[in-house]
Amino acid sequence: MDHPVTTISRDQLYDRVWQTPMIRLAAEFGLSDNGLRKICKRLAVPCPPAGWWAKKAAGKAAAVAPLPEPRPGTPLQARIAPVPDDIDDLRDAVRREARRIGMIEIPERLARAHPVIAGWIAEHRKRQDEARRHRREWSHASWTVPDLTPAERRRHRVLHALFQALEKQGATVAEDDRRHLFAALCGETIEFSCHEKSRKIFRPLTEDEKRWRSDRMVQELQPTGRLEFQVRAWIDQPLRKVWLETDRQPAEAMLPEIVATFLVLGPLLAERTRQREEQQRRWEEEQRRRELERQRRQQDDKRWQRFVRLAEGWKSSELARDFIARLRELEPVEAGPVGGRTLEEWLEWAEGKAGERDPVARGGAVVFAEIARIEAWSPVD
Repeated sequence: MDHPVTTISRDQLYDRVWQTPMIRLAAEFGLSDNGLRKICKRLAVPCPPAGWWAKKAAGKAAAVAPLPEPRPGTPLQARIAPVPDDIDDLRDAVRREARRIGMIEIPERLARAHPVIAGWIAEHRKRQDEARRHRREWSHASWTVPDLTPAERRRHRVLHALFQALEKQGATVAEDDRRHLFAALCGETIEFSCHEKSRKIFRPLTEDEKRWRSDRMVQELQPTGRLEFQVRAWIDQPLRKVWLETDRQPAEAMLPEIVATFLVLGPLLAERTRQREEQQRRWEEEQRRRELERQRRQQDDKRWQRFVRLAEGWKSSELARDFIARLRELEPVEAGPVGGRTLEEWLEWAEGKAGERDPVARGGAVVFAEIARIEAWSPVD
């Protein structure tokens, strides 16, 4: 297309917006001024207000709004593709591209067919050879593969011209694993088809058919000799995606518009993909933020639980010391041994255990160092 896809940083866009009027700058990118304003809004880039350029042209003071610091999640650059804003712009873009492409010549015969079509022809010849070999081996066999019809050969020539015109504009035409045609453009794959249109007809039964059929008419599909093109790309704009040959509009007259539609669709689909990926990225970032917040709260709760456990340990140690002091008051230390120990030995043992389980004895720094080591996934003792 006339306007290439451009990647511009937030700072560069800010400088350009305040150096060139919005309408002129948007035209340089192949956008409408409204489309460029949307990009500025997405990147949090301030734009000159209404009347700003008139003040500047008149020599009056025109303040330049500073570029704010980007908030979390604000893109630092934008990929600008010449995407029209509405259906009228899209149709105008298709018409412009069709005029630029001009008439596309369809060859009278395929001397060097496009690789995709050459593959079709080679496969058809291979099936014919297999059928001939089968008839030689089994003389009573009736399996035959007929030659390509004039309509099929014409379809090949028309598609050959379409494929070459698309590739001349930078696209790549190929088949996928399901034998569906697609054109790769702007990093997008646009599936399309071309087949001979058929119509339903009703005919009377033959004498032979009357012997085993009870109905009076037979419904059949009859080839019309007219090609139908269809682009299978979903977009929310009602662009034309189906073309059917008529007496007034043969395939030759439709090919420029078909190619132009691909050229307009490519950036549209690329922009849609970018928006979808941006939306997915923001969703993933929000999920990560929520997960980190959940882990932070979980860690904080577990640290608090550990702190309470330590406080309970301190309280238990204090209670034990009060109990030991009370026991000293009740019993003389000279009392006889109990369980192989003297009463004094038992009291010293209890004082030692109370000291071991008293977190205050270790000091505040040690206590909070132990709490700081607790993570969200750590077990709480």
